[in-house]
Amino acid sequence: MGFKNTLQTLKFIKNYRSFLNASDEIAKDRAYSFLKEMFGENLGVFSKFLQYQGTKSDSEYDFLLGHEESLDGVEYEEILTLLKTQLGDKFSHFSDISHGAQKASVGQVHSAYLVDQKVAIKVQYPNIRKTFEEQFSLLNLLPKGGLKRKWGVEFDEYQKMFENLLEKELDYKYEANQLIKWKDYLKEDTTFFVPEVLSTYSSQNILVTEFIEGKLIDHLEESELNKFWSKELWRSFFELLFHHQVIQGDSNHGNYIFQQESKKIFYLDMAQSLYLSSKLVRTIRIYIQERLLEREVEAFDVFCKLGFDPKKMKQIQNKLELILDLLTEPFFSNLEYDLRGWDYKKRLDIILGEDKWWFRSAGPTEFFLLMKAFTGMKNLSQKLSPKIFIKPALENILKKFPNEEWVVIYKQDQKIEKSKLLRVTLWRNGIEKVRIKVPFNALFDLDLFLSKETVKSITDYGYNLDKIVRDAVGDGGKPKNLIDYEDDEVKIQVDLIK
Repeated sequence: MGFKNTLQTLKFIKNYRSFLNASDEIAKDRAYSFLKEMFGENLGVFSKFLQYQGTKSDSEYDFLLGHEESLDGVEYEEILTLLKTQLGDKFSHFSDISHGAQKASVGQVHSAYLVDQKVAIKVQYPNIRKTFEEQFSLLNLLPKGGLKRKWGVEFDEYQKMFENLLEKELDYKYEANQLIKWKDYLKEDTTFFVPEVLSTYSSQNILVTEFIEGKLIDHLEESELNKFWSKELWRSFFELLFHHQVIQGDSNHGNYIFQQESKKIFYLDMAQSLYLSSKLVRTIRIYIQERLLEREVEAFDVFCKLGFDPKKMKQIQNKLELILDLLTEPFFSNLEYDLRGWDYKKRLDIILGEDKWWFRSAGPTEFFLLMKAFTGMKNLSQKLSPKIFIKPALENILKKFPNEEWVVIYKQDQKIEKSKLLRVTLWRNGIEKVRIKVPFNALFDLDLFLSKETVKSITDYGYNLDKIVRDAVGDGGKPKNLIDYEDDEVKIQVDLIK
């Protein structure tokens, strides 16, 4: 068959007949890579699910967490055979089909010439649809009771979500249609473009488009242009979201081509175009408008309008303002924001603890797909330029929409009195030497505001910084004293204040 086998049979699924009977090693390898990317942040749902079924640990899902691609793809002669079969007489219209290929999730891409036009031919791996069906059958073999009983996670919803994404990824006709739609969405844009589709030569398993010259993000040199592109990525993200209710759901580094001379960016793979409900998009838009006008909005009401279950959110309502502030932190900064310091996944884990599964079970699947895309955008933007200033772009985009009044529908039981500042005060020999006030979120980097000697002293005294931070956010960040330490020479107080 000419396939390179680069993945050994994995322990976790060795007993499942569907996997052992898979005959196409390349399809199998690509299936793992694609599932890993598709799961994204949702991978934790499956890992946690396995824990509650009594398995040993998250390592049972190493086939998703740890697999790295290391294969060359389908051999050239087999690609030619596939193209001849699929294209029939039209195959003769192509010449100079490249021997080398680029990976493309469920297929590979070759360059070629169609008469005198250079084109890109994306060819789907043979048997990969069958392999995916076997993989999802594997997931269906697992019992689903434990996670649902403990946290109310509707595992079937995630199963349907992934199957829907997969079906679109395996249908190149769908992707061709999305490229045509996105060409219309971007018709007035001067930075973002998509390649032209050659529909006559495209089918469910083959996609032919114009060939786009340029560089992938990983091959760009450092330049001022990168900062421009970083800002443009966020502008495009929000314009597409608010005007067309769609975003690029797969922000893989290979899905963008950058042209330095023209300053253009091309979207390449639109199979995971994510269309969001008007209710979710409208809620996000009006919330941002209210925040830009410096009006307060209750986080409980925001999350419920986004589609979260109000009954479940009642259980963690004291933490919701912290979560909302965290997820939107870069957008309302009045200065350049350094994305390298925005470790929102880690902070979210600190705020929620075990309640993260309650939070996950309360939310709609489209919200977490949005968060997956959002994470991809953050990584792309950070790769180009870690410092961004998003607020002006948001203000310009939202000028085109009317300012709608925020009407409260879901009321929380009590108003949460959240601190706004972290204050650190230090006395030495009875004399105040240091008094600083920093934004509340500096709490997550508390150790950076204290010297190593001070951290050691208060740790030896019995304080645990990690526990202090978790306790501080456990009640929603209410004003309180966090540290009150004193020895013969030094006195230190750390407080959360309004």
